[in-house]
Amino acid sequence: MSDADPTLEVDRFLLSFPRSSAGVTHKGTARDAEAARLKALGWSLEDICERLSLGDDPRRAAAAIKRAMATAVRFAHDEFRQMDYTGLDELEYRLWKLLDQKHILVNQGRIIHGETGEPLNDNRFVLEVMDRIMRVKEQKAKLMGYMAPTRAEVVSIDSVESEIKRLEIELNRGLEN
Repeated sequence: MSDADPTLEVDRFLLSFPRSSAGVTHKGTARDAEAARLKALGWSLEDICERLSLGDDPRRAAAAIKRAMATAVRFAHDEFRQMDYTGLDELEYRLWKLLDQKHILVNQGRIIHGETGEPLNDNRFVLEVMDRIMRVKEQKAKLMGYMAPTRAEVVSIDSVESEIKRLEIELNRGLEN
């Protein structure tokens, strides 16, 4: 490694984007990623254009870099959502395991027994765990977009009739002129 080219040290950490991956990666995506990598190494937009055969307009290199950054942000967001979903999945699993255990009713540190002498089940605790499971399910649904609000437009017959009359009047005015 020579002192003449300081980008070689950084180049070890910013590996080049693979040119192809069995048809999965589009040529433009790989070129955009390479443009962003070169810009991170300190290359000028003109040099990036020349290296990637983008023509003489540096705006093409800038556009490629912007596309690569947008793709990276979208992938990071998707990865974060998947990690969040996995955490909620684990939490739900643990709650179900907790629900399967026996819960004995205790009052002021004493086990409460029924008429038969058996300890009573703590149904309040079971209901609280079930409530938590439902909250986790709601969070998972929100995360995946299942609970996105729906928008509905209500149109009454009166509003339709008034719009028809308005259009008829406008049409008649246009025919008179």
